[in-house]
Amino acid sequence: MFRSAPGRGLALAAIAPLLLTGSVLALGDDAPNPLKELKESVRQLAKRARSDGYSASVSIRGGTSVKADHHLRDVSISQDYQGDILGAVMHVPAMQVFRKADKGALFDGERWSMLQARKEGKELDRLFMFPLQVLSTALGKASDAEWLESTAPTPDPVVTEEKQGRTSVARKQTQDQVYHRMRLHLPNEVAVQVFTEVQNSGCLEGG
Repeated sequence: MFRSAPGRGLALAAIAPLLLTGSVLALGDDAPNPLKELKESVRQLAKRARSDGYSASVSIRGGTSVKADHHLRDVSISQDYQGDILGAVMHVPAMQVFRKADKGALFDGERWSMLQARKEGKELDRLFMFPLQVLSTALGKASDAEWLESTAPTPDPVVTEEKQGRTSVARKQTQDQVYHRMRLHLPNEVAVQVFTEVQNSGCLEGG
């Protein structure tokens, strides 16, 4: 989900935690470069899409907000989607949808119809973007990135022993850090573009 961050352009949060294929462990406080890690994750995800495929899910809450933290005051749309992606095709089992980035079809139990021809199909097409497309675009336009606080269990400390002199042994304990959530900062025009596309789609008004 895209959201704007006052004074810092567009923040892309909640997409990266969903799509990064595994956590990054770093010894002590030596945090890895988030953009490099995202680039590698995108490469691995593209490779996975061409071979076995992968699944993605997203929860979307849209509405109006007047707070700096973007907490919604009025929720006008609430949708949860899950799709299986293989190559350039996404299958959404719950809606009997097969789609590509530019077109798709929905089965209503009796017949197939164009995805954009039905309200629920239009919402899906506008709100559930292809993960690789989103991440690749964000990666190409990101000006900066930062790791967010991990929600994963903290690994057990690593204890090492170092011999000092002939008889003494020093024990050193180091705590690994888990990095699997990040925020990308994108130009303001990207936020405007995404907002305009969703607004014009009519999804937030139920149209």
